[in-house]
Order: sequence, then C-alpha cells, then structure tokens
Amino acid sequence: MLKAAFRLIVNACFAIVRRVLLTAAGGAAVNWLFAVVLFVALSGWTFAKVALVAIVFLLGFPVAWLLLGKTYGLRQGIYELATTHKIALFEYLIYQLTVIAQAKTLDNPKMQQGLLQSRQWLAQMPAPVRWVISGLANYLPLNEILQEVIQNQKLTEENLIAISRLAAQKLDTRTNIGLLQPSPRPLQVLAAFNLAAMVLAGVLA
Repeated sequence: MLKAAFRLIVNACFAIVRRVLLTAAGGAAVNWLFAVVLFVALSGWTFAKVALVAIVFLLGFPVAWLLLGKTYGLRQGIYELATTHKIALFEYLIYQLTVIAQAKTLDNPKMQQGLLQSRQWLAQMPAPVRWVISGLANYLPLNEILQEVIQNQKLTEENLIAISRLAAQKLDTRTNIGLLQPSPRPLQVLAAFNLAAMVLAGVLA
C-alpha cells in the first residue's frame, strides 16, 4: 500500500511538472517561430522595429507564458492532489516523518520544529516532487494537520492509512479546497493578447 501511495504521488508530481513545461514551452515555441518568420519578412525594417519584435516575441511573451504556466500548472496540480489523492499524500508524508524521527519521539520540540521544514520530508526525492510538495505546503495547512494527527501517536506502517485518513478529514474540515482550483482566464487573456500582437505585427510587416 505504501509503495502504491509513493508511486501515485510521484506520478502526480511529474504530471504537474509536465503540464507546466508543456504550457510554457508551447507558448514560447509559438512566439519564437513567429519571430523567425517575421525576421525573414523584415528585410526593410529599421533596427528599432527589429529590436521591438525581438523583445516582444523572443523574450516578453515567452516569459509571460512561463510565469503563468508555472502558476496555473502548480495550482491545478495542487487542487488535484488535495481532492483525489489526499489520503495517499498524507500516507507518504507521514511515512517520511517516521523515517526522519526513527527512534526519537515526535512530541519533541525539535521534531515539531522540523515539521515546518518540508524539504526534510523530501530530501531523497526528485526535484519535481520537492517543488510540488513545497508549493502544496504554501497553500494548505499541512504542517499544522500533521502535528495534530501524530501527537502522542505511535507511528507504524500498520496504522499509516488510519492516520492518513484522519489527516485527510482534517484537511477537508480546515480548508475550502474548491478555492484552490485556478481559473483558466489569465491564460486565455494572455493568449488573446499574444494573438492580437501577432496579428498587428503581421499587418505592419
């Protein structure tokens, strides 16, 4: 069961990263290709106009796609993790805490302080997983919930699922997860501005 939760979280994190990369890379690639086409057609343009095209389509819009794609992809991934995989998520995180704690007691103040450093949970994990879970901790009260459910608990592999379900219930109670679902409107607005800029540049060319 633990291995299944581990695979589920890792696969979900990589899916989030792929979504971010596809959005950012797709938007950047379209702009770079358009800029190349424009440069072929701009033989009679001044240096200032060529520089403007380079700034807008080689730098400006690609960076905008990267920033919005990162934010949207991460928020959408966090929403999916928090709604469909939350039990597996807590099972994985709580197991990481048992590894860190080893023979120490989790009610030790130093251990509680360690809960606030989420990278300790993920030290052996690939960078995409650390990035997604760190982002998740910024939007959801994971640290507080974990401290509540493990207080005075003896953590064993046998009771991981029961503790994880309790943590998931607390997450539902403490958080309006629906508010985490991002709106696609910013991406739509960026796409509209991007298209308008391309049409304008094409007319001027």
